[in-house]
Amino acid sequence: MSRRHVSKIKRGKTKDIGVVILAYESGKKSRSHTPKYLLNTASGDIFLEEQIRIVTKTFFKNSVYVATGVECDKISEVLPRHVRIVENQNFHTTGPAEYFRLLINNSTEISLLFIDGDLTFSEDDLFDLDFSRSFVVCAEEACEPQEIGATISDGEIAQLSFGLKNKIHYMFFLKGEELKLAQKICKNRDKNKLLIFEILNFVINNGGELHPYTLNKASQIKKIESVKDLYENTHIQ
Repeated sequence: MSRRHVSKIKRGKTKDIGVVILAYESGKKSRSHTPKYLLNTASGDIFLEEQIRIVTKTFFKNSVYVATGVECDKISEVLPRHVRIVENQNFHTTGPAEYFRLLINNSTEISLLFIDGDLTFSEDDLFDLDFSRSFVVCAEEACEPQEIGATISDGEIAQLSFGLKNKIHYMFFLKGEELKLAQKICKNRDKNKLLIFEILNFVINNGGELHPYTLNKASQIKKIESVKDLYENTHIQ
């Protein structure tokens, strides 16, 4: 039995999943450098295009969303027509919580897979994910002080914060009660500057359960830190 066939059985039904790529940065950052998701890869396409190709091959019947604010016009020029753009026009004064609010309001699916625009990944990585419950992807790497990590207790994530032992990647899946709780906190306009890990902590602290999905050794999920990383770790030929 092939790996793809085993993974398809494990991942269960995926027709009600919306896939979100988080392609946004603050206005302050964008003036000093080009966002990684707009950098060119060895193929000549921008990184975001390659992410979309991988997602579309794996979730060819699902809705795909790109959450963006700054550089929205550049992003819209390169995306296929089937990809839905969710634009935060108030990106200068708001944070990730506002993007989440707009995404949840504009999607119709009962569950959402979120993927950071700075992550490289393969089709096999997406096929291996188990969508039977909400999860956050954890890496088998040491967590630096400036990186977000997790405390894990009794097989579930208990807290997310800077420098905790278990490094995470911002590839996570929310369904059921966990998605409802994320929607609840993001609807509060006074909380529209919350960071992603703060939103997920709210989910945990209010009864939601986030399973730590640990990457296997063959996984190609990595955070792009430089142009060199982009050339070495992209997977579409």
